[in-house]
Amino acid sequence: LAVGIGIGLGVGVNSVLSKKLGEGDKQGVNRAAGNGMLLIWLVSIAFVFIGLFAMEPFYRMQTDIEEVLEMSISYSEIISVLAFAALHQVMMERLLSATGKANLTMVSMLTGAVVNIVLDPVMIFGWFGLPAMGIAGAAYATVIAQAVAAVAGFWMNLHFNKEVRFEKKGFWPDGSMMAEIIKVGVPVALSQCLISVLAFGMNNILLSLSAVAPGIYVIYIRLQSFVIMPAGGMSTAGISIIAYNFGAGNRERIMETLKKSILVNLVIAFFGTLIFLAVPELLLAMFDASEAVLEIGIPALRIIAASLLLTTTTQILTGFLQALGRGTDSFLIAVSQAVFLLLSAWLLSLSGSAVLVWLAFPIMEILRFLIGVFMVRKTYKKQIAVI
Repeated sequence: LAVGIGIGLGVGVNSVLSKKLGEGDKQGVNRAAGNGMLLIWLVSIAFVFIGLFAMEPFYRMQTDIEEVLEMSISYSEIISVLAFAALHQVMMERLLSATGKANLTMVSMLTGAVVNIVLDPVMIFGWFGLPAMGIAGAAYATVIAQAVAAVAGFWMNLHFNKEVRFEKKGFWPDGSMMAEIIKVGVPVALSQCLISVLAFGMNNILLSLSAVAPGIYVIYIRLQSFVIMPAGGMSTAGISIIAYNFGAGNRERIMETLKKSILVNLVIAFFGTLIFLAVPELLLAMFDASEAVLEIGIPALRIIAASLLLTTTTQILTGFLQALGRGTDSFLIAVSQAVFLLLSAWLLSLSGSAVLVWLAFPIMEILRFLIGVFMVRKTYKKQIAVI
């Protein structure tokens, strides 16, 4: 939820800021950055209360195993109360991306990743004289890594992001600017948060069929990221370029960006699909899969792989809509994903087959893709064709 809201507000700032750059409005650029930070601070305060009061009832809805409850609540309370670290990291990285400095965004991400990898064993197992904190140590390592990445991102924005200035007047609350950021950001944030809803719903459906099925779902999500992340990169780059050229009134550049993003994405997704279809047993072996997992997991990965091309293409289309301020349209696509997936999975689960249920993924992706194409065509006629 925290990262989802951070990404949502970051995309909102990215879209508005890039558009202001294209219009040549330097004060608008600084107001977008400053008011984006104000929104992040408000959200950080909200997550302190979520961490303190919501975690125990949330986890008790899902398990009564005391050891699991203790570790889950301990970890999540720390992550939530100190969510300002993750939120600031995302915002600093989005400010860099908005002005085309994606290489510096990567430096921030890598900084956080390296710090997390180093601190995890130190704080979990108590190396170098530190107390062994177990699962709490893992949470603190994550938060510290996010904070370090946020500081690195802030430093790079100050020294290398000449298009953005953190001026006092930029932080003055501007209702119209906040509304513009929220118009794009809140639907995107809700879309990100739906991932948690999907995981919760799919876990309950899959558990009714097999004890190992939820594990296969988690493994698929991990493997899928190697195909989804490049599409996310194309989408993020597209938001900055499309929003900038929309502000500058360059229709040809907007459509060229969309077409090339889709083309690059299709090439990557095609090879990803081939790997899923050809060697699912090797992919599952990386997770030390048992015979029970292999029996269901091999056909599951092959069934889901059939939809990867559509999954990533819809992600590019969603970024196109976000760049043009159509956050509500992108949210409707995300809602359709949740509704179609959970409904299809539930109906297929009535067959009692732990294999057939995975057909819910290609069914959902076909329907979601068609909705995405419809939304993009409508937006093109309304906002792009008239330029």
